[in-house]
Amino acid sequence: MSQLEKILALVRSINEDEFQEQLTYGDSLDDVYQELLFLAEKIESKKRRTAIIVEHISNCFAGDFFNYLPISEAHDELDVFCMGFNTYIEELKSAMVSRGLLETINKKLVKEKERSEQLALSRNQFLSNMNHEIRTPLNAILGFTNLLLNSSPISPDQKTQLQYLKMSGDILLVIIDDILDLAKMESRQVEFSNKPFNLSQLTRLVHETFLTKVQQKRIDFKISIDKEVPAVLTGDSIRVTQILFNLISNSIKSTPEKGKVRLKIKFQVEEKDFYFVKFSVIDSGIGIFGAKLDSALNPLIQVNDTVDSGVGLAIVQKTVSVMGGTFQIKNKAGVETKYIVTLPFLKGY
Repeated sequence: MSQLEKILALVRSINEDEFQEQLTYGDSLDDVYQELLFLAEKIESKKRRTAIIVEHISNCFAGDFFNYLPISEAHDELDVFCMGFNTYIEELKSAMVSRGLLETINKKLVKEKERSEQLALSRNQFLSNMNHEIRTPLNAILGFTNLLLNSSPISPDQKTQLQYLKMSGDILLVIIDDILDLAKMESRQVEFSNKPFNLSQLTRLVHETFLTKVQQKRIDFKISIDKEVPAVLTGDSIRVTQILFNLISNSIKSTPEKGKVRLKIKFQVEEKDFYFVKFSVIDSGIGIFGAKLDSALNPLIQVNDTVDSGVGLAIVQKTVSVMGGTFQIKNKAGVETKYIVTLPFLKGY
């Protein structure tokens, strides 16, 4: 092989490896010239494009981020680099837009937070004033009730009625405290008592309390307790009664005349230190419709004219949660609403 042929083979191999092209197929001096000319033009083109890329990246360091690199028709490694760089620029633009959007949202959230804090302050001030206005006559009622229980000769029936009156007053005081301390309940700072109480006596109080209301609406109101449920439970009877009062009151209000309300108490499960008891309040009222079911536990929202929800159900949810239980609402709109509370009670206290 002559020197000319060797040069031509070398140049062709460079062109083929670098540019995947072969221009000539002879072995003349003219072929060598065409191959070298093609190689020189390609190298010069790469130099110009590399200079543009270097200048562009330098501008990026100076703060000009959003100019794209040019893509040639060569489809070589420089174009691959340029396409990758341009993709990065697109992502950077999106990130900058998202950042601006987030900053706008954050500003709105700060304003909403300040507004919510102001509303909470106003609400707390209002509730504090209401607390004083309600507590004063209620304490007087409870005081006179205690005097009658402790100092007057009364019949067994009168004593039972006075005990119901006292328990109802105690429950009302707890409700007032809970309305004032919803935030406190959320932080789980509420204290609960653990004392033995008679479940049948508690349900009799519940039945007697709502008897007049259900008679006025001719509602069929019944309470059933399974035999497996212990007659004496250890826990916070005031809170249990408060939970049942809220749920039954809500059911009676949402149930039309001649409807049904049931309180069913069943033994759920026994664990090492606890009995778990399920309380189900079932009514034949209109129920809570669709998307409004989530709103039912918002203390600031009344779902509709016949369902109280709001504070009542919010207190139930938070109280049950802090007591270590569960609360569910199962709803068939227009047919039935079922409130299910499961609570733990200490064994052998």
